Amino acid sequence: MIKQKKYSEAIVVLETGIQSQDPKIQAKSYYLIGISNYQIENYSGALNSFETALDISTDVKLDKKIDEYIDATIQMQNFEESGKLKNKFSYFVGAGYDSNILNLNKDNFIGTDLGSYSAIYGLTYARTILRDIDYQIIPELSVSDSYSLNTSFAANSTTQSTDALQAGFLMPLQFGVNIFSKSDLMTPQFGFKALYLPTDSSKRSLAFTSIYFALKNIFSVSESYIFMPNLIYSIDSSTLTYADPADNQSAKRAELDLYNTFLISEQKHKINLNLSAEQNTADGDNSSYNKITAAIEIRTPMIETFDIGFQIKNVQTDYTKRTTERNDKTNSITVDVLKKITAEQNLTFNLSQTTKASNSVINAYQDISFSVVFSDAYSF
Repeated sequence: MIKQKKYSEAIVVLETGIQSQDPKIQAKSYYLIGISNYQIENYSGALNSFETALDISTDVKLDKKIDEYIDATIQMQNFEESGKLKNKFSYFVGAGYDSNILNLNKDNFIGTDLGSYSAIYGLTYARTILRDIDYQIIPELSVSDSYSLNTSFAANSTTQSTDALQAGFLMPLQFGVNIFSKSDLMTPQFGFKALYLPTDSSKRSLAFTSIYFALKNIFSVSESYIFMPNLIYSIDSSTLTYADPADNQSAKRAELDLYNTFLISEQKHKINLNLSAEQNTADGDNSSYNKITAAIEIRTPMIETFDIGFQIKNVQTDYTKRTTERNDKTNSITVDVLKKITAEQNLTFNLSQTTKASNSVINAYQDISFSVVFSDAYSF
């Protein structure tokens, strides 16, 4: 009957097996009743049956099958509940400081302090339009504002403020692939983002658009090992508009980003590996380059409700359209701590130190940045 998808009739027949005095027959009957309830989306009934079967069963092979179905049932039950929340609104607010010291001369140090204080804020709205296959269209709008105080050792201090407006549109599709287990998932995402950054009219404004594709996967290889490889590809274009139209620039950039996460314990200790390649083709002689980025990140919930991350990143940039060859190397170390206040509220602290070396006139760069961000979400 189960093979013929007559699940309700199968449950009636299987209930006779519960009356048996043989524990093996009882365990198998509860197991099959759980499968039938799972198929008709009665997830609470399925869980009760699976858990009862697990208590009675003495068969190791059957226990393993029951455990897999319990995990899949919990996942589908959570998915069903989340699908009922058709609208979700989230926001974040924070503040940051970025201290840049730039060495403009190889032989004689000429330092320039480009330190800036920033206010950070944004919002996201999401609406689930089709729950059966977990398909969501998520329009996203974020706004950030930064106020920077620039101090030069070689010139008088200057003060500048900048507003940046960023809008994005995301279309993710999630479905099960069942490669290693019933909880394996694959999530292709298509997206579009636009950034507009106006500055003083005597200088320039920046418009930036991005079209990207991301393929994110979750493979449960074992109970304590989860493999989450991600593939991200984006095509970006940007324009720089100056007061004098003759100075305007435009550029196109293609980026391939390979991102892998290894969940190495039941406590959710993670190792993230990131490798990306980027090619930027621009008008003029100042912006075309090839870039390779490699990073490793370790994340651990060492303390309850705290998630601590440590990342080391190396970036190699080769400029291809210059009268003299230029190569830049950037190394950064980042530590961040996420404090989970509630299920939806988080407080994140981030500290980063960056060093850049170059064979050009601009041959040294030191940067220390710090930020604190609070985020929250509401579903309705």
